[in-house]
Amino acid sequence: MIEINLLKTRASQWKLRVLVWRLFLFYVAGLFLLLFSAGVQLMADNMIIRRLEKDILRVKQQLLSEQGLMRQIQEHHSALKKAMADLNLCQKERTNRISWTNKLALVSQSLPPGMWLGTMAAREGEKGKGGKLFVIKGFVSPKVDEKKAITTFVANLSRAGEKEFSAVRLKEVKREKKQVEETVSFTVECLVTNSVRQ
Repeated sequence: MIEINLLKTRASQWKLRVLVWRLFLFYVAGLFLLLFSAGVQLMADNMIIRRLEKDILRVKQQLLSEQGLMRQIQEHHSALKKAMADLNLCQKERTNRISWTNKLALVSQSLPPGMWLGTMAAREGEKGKGGKLFVIKGFVSPKVDEKKAITTFVANLSRAGEKEFSAVRLKEVKREKKQVEETVSFTVECLVTNSVRQ
């Protein structure tokens, strides 16, 4: 019986050793598997980090190139703002000023024979009435009927200038004696239409 007990003891020791070796192998294999999976994950993370670093460098280079473009756009934008301000100033001045070309053509077409012009000027109208006055001063030749010539001039100017002037009126007529001749001078005022100052 001693042999059987010895065999049983040895068998149980053997089983215990085998069990310990198996547990040890399972632990080592599990540890190796954990280390292997951690290594693979670390390599994958390193690859992702390298790819992200390359992407970051590429984006930084794009930003640098786009910053140059943005700087150019901002310079052009500021130049455009200045040009718009200048254009607005020009448009404002254009509406406030009288263009003489249309007025000169209109006056020259309305002028009957025997009359000539002295001066033409623009000035502010009376307070309350507003607008700008276009003042025409001229002379009538003593060889023509001054009343008829002046009336014809004012009528022609009223008819032809209805788009340019809202009102045309004869302000004064003067007779002056210069040396041997007697001259007749006249002054006509035209109220410039607000919608047309061209």
